[in-house]
Amino acid sequence: MVATLVDGRNKVHRLAVGGDLSTVLGRDLQLNLRTQYRFTNRPSVLNGDEVNIQNHFLTLSSKLYYTLRQSVVSIKPGFQFFSNRFANRPTYLLNAEMVYFLTLPSVGNFRMSYTPYLTAQGQQRIWNSLVHFEYKYQFDRLQADVKLQLNNLTNNIYFLDFSQQNFSTVFRYFQLRPRQVVFSFVKRF
Repeated sequence: MVATLVDGRNKVHRLAVGGDLSTVLGRDLQLNLRTQYRFTNRPSVLNGDEVNIQNHFLTLSSKLYYTLRQSVVSIKPGFQFFSNRFANRPTYLLNAEMVYFLTLPSVGNFRMSYTPYLTAQGQQRIWNSLVHFEYKYQFDRLQADVKLQLNNLTNNIYFLDFSQQNFSTVFRYFQLRPRQVVFSFVKRF
């Protein structure tokens, strides 16, 4: 059987469709939408039997921007889905990043982001959320920038990611640094 796959029936068939849409919804409101669906069919040998493994991937991501006089508010929801006939339950990931960016000419730039994530497979559900704050000021005469960052304000210990293969689902835990303050000074020459 393995020889048959190697001799010529080892072709992977793929189908991918996707699209992008960008539109202005109002005077200061813009929407970007990206979709993608992928299907793969590949021959394999499982416990001595020839099988065709079919995978389904679906990704939806969008960005909604609202521009104010000196600031921008953006919301970026996303969705990922994976399924095949060997996984008992599909795996999905939901996320939504919310960002507020403010520019005050004589004071500097402020950026705050909040990103919640939900990863689920069957009854197993894991929530992550990240909050960051950043302040940046430019000294034009000195050609220098000062930046203050407050990272991981929710003090999460782990961040979860997943991938699903033909026969397995892999959950990866990344250990995050604890809540931190970062100060930087950059001089341009």
